[in-house]
Amino acid sequence: MLYPALPDHPTHDIWKRDFSGANSLLSIALKEEYSYEAVCRFVNALKLFPVGSSWGGYESLLQPQFPQKFRKHPSWDHKGAVLRLQIGLEDTDDLKADLDQGFKQLR
Repeated sequence: MLYPALPDHPTHDIWKRDFSGANSLLSIALKEEYSYEAVCRFVNALKLFPVGSSWGGYESLLQPQFPQKFRKHPSWDHKGAVLRLQIGLEDTDDLKADLDQGFKQLR
């Protein structure tokens, strides 16, 4: 998971030095083994995370990004898809359950 506010994140010390709090944006880097079709199944299975890129609202959103986008940037060597999540104000248990059933579609 790409979220510097977590204590075990490699850049947590920098985050801790420069920030006084965290937000609800995070990214999950998937293994290269997950196909485009599998990631699409995940996205389509979600009920509480519509695809969107407006990161200022109250609702949860998802922005899937695929490897070809990252190949353009020389410092990014991750080969799998990345799921960028905006966590909204919906019930936490409902969001967890929705993501859990979505991740089952990757397998």
